Parts: sequence; C-alpha cells; structure tokens
Amino acid sequence: MFRIGIIVALSCTASLATVAKAVPIEFIQTGSGSGTLDGIPFANSAFIIKSFGDTDNRVLFGSAFSINNGQSTFDIDGLGSLTLITGTRTFLDPNNGLVGYSLIDNEGPDLFDGPTNAALESWAMLDSIGLVTGTGRLLQWSQSETGVSVQTDRGALFFNNGTPAATFQAVLLPEPSTLILAALGGLALAAMRGRK
Repeated sequence: MFRIGIIVALSCTASLATVAKAVPIEFIQTGSGSGTLDGIPFANSAFIIKSFGDTDNRVLFGSAFSINNGQSTFDIDGLGSLTLITGTRTFLDPNNGLVGYSLIDNEGPDLFDGPTNAALESWAMLDSIGLVTGTGRLLQWSQSETGVSVQTDRGALFFNNGTPAATFQAVLLPEPSTLILAALGGLALAAMRGRK
C-alpha cells in the first residue's frame, strides 16, 4: 500500500510538472553611469538592474523579442535600491546579438543597450543564459528626448549618455508550484529509501 502511494505521488508530480507553460525569468544587467535621482547628482556609480518577467509574455516586434518587466529595480552604489514605477521591458535583437532595457512601449526609447555579444544571436529569451559581457550604452533618459521621465519610488531617475562596460544574464525562476512538486517528489524518494 505504501509503495502504491509513492508511485501515485511521483506520477502526479511528473504530470503536473509537464503542465506548466509560463516560466518566470529574471534579467540582470550591470553598468555604471552618472546622473541624478530626484534632482540630486551622482557620479560614476556602478548599478545593477534586476527585472522580472514571464516567458509566456514574450512578444515579437520586427525581428526582435521583448518581455515586459513586471517589476524592475536599480541598485546604485551610494544610493541604494530603487523600484521603478515607470513601465519597462527587456528586449533582444538576435540579428545584432544585442540585449537592452527600454520603456514598455515597443516603440519606446531604449534606456540601456548592451552588451552586444555573438552568444545572444542564438538565444530566444525562453531559457537562462550565462554572464555575457561587452560595452553598454546609456541613452535617452531625458524627458525632452522621450516625453517621459523615468519615475522610481524615490523620485525621477536620470542617467547621462555614456558607454560603460556592461554585463547581462537571464535566469529562469521555478514557480512556487514547481518547487512544491519537486519537494513532494524528493520526500517520496526519501521515504522509499527509508523503507528499504
């Protein structure tokens, strides 16, 4: 009876795991730049952008892909962590091996391009990709250029144009239901070993 229960639990775990379609994904970009936060200047500060999206929401525009960011944060040296209020997206142009970060509209201006790397030409934003390095490009943060100021939970964020060293990586994140199923499967296997 115990073995039948374990077999049922394992088969349920396997079948439920194959039902999942959409997968949360985290995009991590780094660079450095100067600018202002709520009118207060900062200079040559390293930053990390962490954005969260869902692979099921990937859209094609032209020959490029994008995923709207459900949440996006900036960690800027000397300023701490900021949560963006203005909508953003992460995009990929595989023809040029370019990833970037822009305002949410498909026609929206790019805010941080790069790095450009041949490793990105065969990526499709549906799985993880390890650390890619190269040169980035900060541009179009000015409201006069975009018509929109980039708002955070601590005021307007503005970066001066620049070309810093940049990194990019994407990490698929397991959904909570997947973690629960994996834990149940692990417990069932541990119980089977214990019974032997």
